[in-house]
Amino acid sequence: MKNQLKLVAVLSACLVPTIFSCAAYAKSNEDFSGHRVGIGSSATILSDSSVDYGSGIKFEYGYDINRIVGINVSYEKNSDTVSGYSYSVDLDGSMFKVTSDIGYAFNFNKWSLKPYGVVGIAKYSEDGVIQSGANSVNTTFDETNPVIGVGVRATFDFGLYVDLRSEYIPVTDMELSQGAVTIGYKF
Repeated sequence: MKNQLKLVAVLSACLVPTIFSCAAYAKSNEDFSGHRVGIGSSATILSDSSVDYGSGIKFEYGYDINRIVGINVSYEKNSDTVSGYSYSVDLDGSMFKVTSDIGYAFNFNKWSLKPYGVVGIAKYSEDGVIQSGANSVNTTFDETNPVIGVGVRATFDFGLYVDLRSEYIPVTDMELSQGAVTIGYKF
């Protein structure tokens, strides 16, 4: 009987702190979940000829499921004009993305920091006008591709968040990279 009581005491001593720490972990994940909305700036570059598609605006909605996984929906609009000696190219691009960020939000005093990887899908659309002298040609491009990337997001206890992200999208015959900074509010 004494050995059984010792066994129960040892098991209780091991299990009770574990149960409380699991409950605290679940509570911290529960407190971290929530909706996010933000606005920011993005820049798009094509790697085939290092054409800069300019910087533009980004609108973002996100939902943090827990400290590890978040879901993001964003719309980005970029435009630029490239000129040479006898030509000019006006480019207007837009991108709609649905991505997931997977990492871990480390909790600090009154804020958290989440380095993460990005995986998802993007629909890229582009309209352009190439003009050489008196001649001009309209171009249109529309494609849906996978997205991969990395980022880091700082979220403050009063709701403000700042997100830095770099993404890579392989489009036909070229590679598109996009960087963005977003500032928003987490509910």
